[in-house]
Amino acid sequence: MRYATIAALASFAVAAGWSPAQAALHPGDQLAITVYNHPELQSNATVDGSGRVSLPLAGQIQAKGLDTQQLERRIVAALQPYVIKPAVDVRLISQNPAIFLAGGPGGSLLYHPGDTLVGALGAVKVGEGVDTARVRIDRDGAELGPFDLAALTAKGNGGPVLQPGDTIQLPSKPVAVSVGGAVLHPGFAYVNPGGTLREAIDQVGGPAPNAALTQVVLDRGGSRQALALSGSDLSQPAQNGDRITVPDAAQVEVVGMVTKPGVVMLRNDFTLLSALYQAGGPGQYADIRAVQVLHAGQKKTYDVTALTHGDTSQDPALTDGDVVFVPEGHKIDWRNLFSSIVTLRWFFPGGRF
Repeated sequence: MRYATIAALASFAVAAGWSPAQAALHPGDQLAITVYNHPELQSNATVDGSGRVSLPLAGQIQAKGLDTQQLERRIVAALQPYVIKPAVDVRLISQNPAIFLAGGPGGSLLYHPGDTLVGALGAVKVGEGVDTARVRIDRDGAELGPFDLAALTAKGNGGPVLQPGDTIQLPSKPVAVSVGGAVLHPGFAYVNPGGTLREAIDQVGGPAPNAALTQVVLDRGGSRQALALSGSDLSQPAQNGDRITVPDAAQVEVVGMVTKPGVVMLRNDFTLLSALYQAGGPGQYADIRAVQVLHAGQKKTYDVTALTHGDTSQDPALTDGDVVFVPEGHKIDWRNLFSSIVTLRWFFPGGRF
């Protein structure tokens, strides 16, 4: 009676299409593929490094992670446009006893039973660019880890035992960039290799409301260059050790004969002309030939009308805390001339207020 029950269960399992779990396929596995009644399509195939097999008519088919029955069904589906009711048999001839490396030096390692992650990588020069604190293992489509090789070694722990066909993922170290100044969260940003300076600034929250949008300083390898937050300046790839400093916008007080006296914030352009523009421009009888700038306790007078003749010395750079005073003139309306000067400056680099 017992044997009859076992036989009945076996018959039911076969009828239901059930079969025991089969090993997943990996790169390097050798397969014998038969298409019944089509000997011209029979082949011995090898699962390539990308996990595919290449077959006549069917083309390239993803096999990694599948068992032989699942691969059979995929081949049948690929052949249906060309073969009437294809019947396919896939047999595993041999499995490749290898461990694969993705990233770092790449390649493969010969599998030895009992190999651990730390042991297998002990003889591999992974290179300084590999982030050994975030090593992962890809096993039959599942991801194990991350594992910190240094921490495992310090504890005398070899890490997980490897299996044939495992792929050890060796990620690249992130690029460390120091971002300071007028950003929301000053500190270090870590971007992927090839990531841009803009990504680094975005990672620390982006510029603060009081940030200057120009004169951003990039310190790279001892040399410094000025960049702008707008445009393409920040699209260049970040390099390890880069230091970015976003300056504060200059806050300048503009008083006297201007439309909107008070404190203005200079974010794009730090010049006297920009400060006057931010303050709404001169009033009707303002004397822009004698604009006074108080800087560090010293007062200087500038003739803004001289800018029409190209005298840029009359448009000095201002710094935070400067005071600009526009006096009343002799009933001459300089507003149209001022508008013309601003329009001309608009087309020069850094002239967008």
